Amino acid sequence: MPVKLRITSSRRLVILLLILTGSLFSSNLAASCSSTGDSSVSFGSVSSFTIAVAPTTTSTSDAGINCTAPLLVGLIDDDTAEATVTSAGNGSLTHESNGDSIPFRIFADAAFTEEITLGVPFDYYSPYLLALLGIQSSGSSDLPMYFRTVPDSLNIAAGTYSDTLTVNWYWSVCLIEALGICIGRDEGSATATITISLTITNDCELTAPSVDFGAAPLAANFPEVSQSITIR
Repeated sequence: MPVKLRITSSRRLVILLLILTGSLFSSNLAASCSSTGDSSVSFGSVSSFTIAVAPTTTSTSDAGINCTAPLLVGLIDDDTAEATVTSAGNGSLTHESNGDSIPFRIFADAAFTEEITLGVPFDYYSPYLLALLGIQSSGSSDLPMYFRTVPDSLNIAAGTYSDTLTVNWYWSVCLIEALGICIGRDEGSATATITISLTITNDCELTAPSVDFGAAPLAANFPEVSQSITIR
């Protein structure tokens, strides 16, 4: 557990001297985050029948910032790396011309368990999530996002669907940590856009029932059989 101390000027000086002399090692040195800019992702091409009955997924490994490993293994309780996401389509991909839409959801992990709600700050800095992402011990890591469509769009038109996400990042991480005490912070913010696209292809489904002529002693005795073929 972090040790909470009231730091006087003399104690702060002693700590700094110990750090400089190598007598006291920090578990969180030179932690920082930085903006990585905009990105784009695609769900690819999906059948109009498939999108209606099954979720389709995609992801970006870089949702707008990169954080160094000391942030990801730090012990300071109030370290944070928050993403607040807004959507031009209010959480839906919109057809290029006719207004049809396909809803989708956003997650912070590939297992689709850590959902990011539009307009609500989501903190990537939690031991559970960072362990789940497998990025606690790497030298530096881009923070990812994962996307999954909601299969409730029936009979939608073929064409290109898209949405633009704006991700407002805010981070506050300890630059130097000693004995559970933070000495100096890196605080910053950045804005990134993520363009998402999906192409729906036309599809056709034929349903033909089995044909049963029954039994007859001669071929000429078989009756005509009429059945209906369903075209969707």
